[in-house]
Amino acid sequence: MNSYQDLLKPYQSISISKETRKKTVSNFKNYFFYKHMRTKKSAKDRNLTYSLSPEFLKLIFPKDFQCPALKQKFNFNDRWLTPSLDRINNYIGYEKENVIWVSQRANSIKNTADANLILKIANYYSSLKNAEN
Repeated sequence: MNSYQDLLKPYQSISISKETRKKTVSNFKNYFFYKHMRTKKSAKDRNLTYSLSPEFLKLIFPKDFQCPALKQKFNFNDRWLTPSLDRINNYIGYEKENVIWVSQRANSIKNTADANLILKIANYYSSLKNAEN
């Protein structure tokens, strides 16, 4: 398995979206600080609780640099594969027991449907594939 530093080498200078006015995150430590500050502000704007720290965000980041839901490597050059801090239960704020890193794609799917609906859709498309065979 690659070391954490080896995994991060391609991402030492990460360009972030225009919301940050083209600021560049110079290293991964600053990335967690940036995500912490941005998420904390977002939580405040939406009247949600927030009890995380940059250190905690780094601690829970997948060591294999992979989305645990989709089993795909994170990639800052692909919008859908960028890391996204997800609230597991959207009725609870940003609390240590309620957040996980996933890809933007996994977070978007989860935010537009609950687990039962996602399973229904998966089962439907699986049945279509099975009917073809």
